[in-house]
Amino acid sequence: SHMGTYYAAWMATKGKAICTTDIGCYTLGLNLPSKMADYLLCMGSSVGTAGAMSMCSGLPVIAFIGDSTFFHGGIHGLVSAVYNKHKFVYVILDNSTTAMTGHQPHPGIGITGLGVKNEPVLIEKVLEGCGVKKVIVVDPYDIKSTIQAFKDALAYDGLAAIVSRHPCALNETREKKKKGLLVPYVVDRTKCKKCAICTDKFACPAISLDKENYAVVSEALCVGCGMCSQVCPSHAFVKKEVKM
Repeated sequence: SHMGTYYAAWMATKGKAICTTDIGCYTLGLNLPSKMADYLLCMGSSVGTAGAMSMCSGLPVIAFIGDSTFFHGGIHGLVSAVYNKHKFVYVILDNSTTAMTGHQPHPGIGITGLGVKNEPVLIEKVLEGCGVKKVIVVDPYDIKSTIQAFKDALAYDGLAAIVSRHPCALNETREKKKKGLLVPYVVDRTKCKKCAICTDKFACPAISLDKENYAVVSEALCVGCGMCSQVCPSHAFVKKEVKM
C-alpha cells in the first residue's frame, strides 16, 4: 500500500519536495524510483525535522511516519509543530500493524498485546485532538483520490495530515489466499505501449520488463491490488481470468 502513497506524493509534487521519513518498512521509500526520503534521523524524528525544514527550505515538505511509530514517537513532535504553526504535510502510513518487527498490535488496531479486544484509538481523532485542522483519510489503493489528497494537503496554509490507510499487503494477501480470493493481474500485450511508467515511476516489485520491453507481472509476487491498472495510461493491466 505504501507504493500507492509514494506514487501519489510524487505525482502531486513532481518530485519537487523535501521528504522526511521515519523508522519502519516504509523507510524503503528512500530507494529509486520513489525517492520519498531525503532525511532520516531516528524513530519519531520525521515530524520534528519536517517542521524545521518547512521554516527554511522554501520547498513543500512532506513527513512520512507509520501507524505504530506514530503512536510510539510521532505525537509529541506533532504537538510542537501545531503549536508553532509549521506548514507541511504529515502522512501517517496506516497499515494496521507493526509490520517491520513482527506484526505486533498497537493502540490503533483494537487488540492489546495480550490478545484482548478493545476500542481502537483512531489516528485521525488523535490528529484532530492535537489541533490539526486539515485531516484527510484515504485508501492508497485508490490512486486518483490519493493524488488529490496530496494536492489538497499541500495547498493548505498550515499543517495538514493525510492518513493513508490500507491493511498490510502481507496480512491481506495471506487472508485472500486462505479464502481463495487472490486474483493476480496480467499484461495485455496488445495494449502495452512499452512506456515503462509501471517500472520507472511506480515500481511494483511484481512488475518487470521482458527482453522486448513489454511489462510482465510475476503472479508469485502479485497481491492483486490493482494499482498497476490505475497507473498504466494504456490500461494494459487486467485481472487474470480464473477458470471455475
